[in-house]
Amino acid sequence: MTYLELIELIDAKDRRGWENLYLQYGQKFYGFAVTKWSFNEDEAWNIVYQTLETIILKIGDYKIESQAHFDNLVFKIFTNFLRQEYRRMKKIAEEFQVLSYGEMDIAVADGSEKEANEESLKIPFDKEFFRDYFEIEDTESPKIVELKKALNKLDPFEKDLLLLKANNFSYDEIAKMLKVDNNQLKVKHHRAKNKLIKLLQTI
Repeated sequence: MTYLELIELIDAKDRRGWENLYLQYGQKFYGFAVTKWSFNEDEAWNIVYQTLETIILKIGDYKIESQAHFDNLVFKIFTNFLRQEYRRMKKIAEEFQVLSYGEMDIAVADGSEKEANEESLKIPFDKEFFRDYFEIEDTESPKIVELKKALNKLDPFEKDLLLLKANNFSYDEIAKMLKVDNNQLKVKHHRAKNKLIKLLQTI
């Protein structure tokens, strides 16, 4: 079903709009939340349902220009809910994390936490760093700020390609998501990565 047919059903409040939205994206997003982000079954389905509900309610607010545009918008909404849930679970984990006074004293006394943070800033832009950008949007790290600026100077396709590849999607999966031919995708990824490196050197 094309994005135009899907939007028409959603606008008409036809139940088939929800059903086809689920068939086209629900299972895929569920699998991604479980395998890539390690959410449990309930958390993953909650994220999927939030995504689909938001699309149903908000799709009329957007001017969709193509199938690729629609797919990218749906994926963006999904990743926003992934990030929110990730931050929520991380906050809960931090609130219930129990440290003994001895462990706290050691961390303060030898400055290990500060050294670890300073050491992390020395790490070059690699796949893990891209994943940090993709998963935790609200960060004040200077390197993340530089990466955001550089990524925003790329065209949308290059940016999507780099971020999806950094999150361990195969070229076949990326080709389907971005609605492009897979034949030259590896070359395009290499060119986009080199372009990003050059942009980072100028910031």
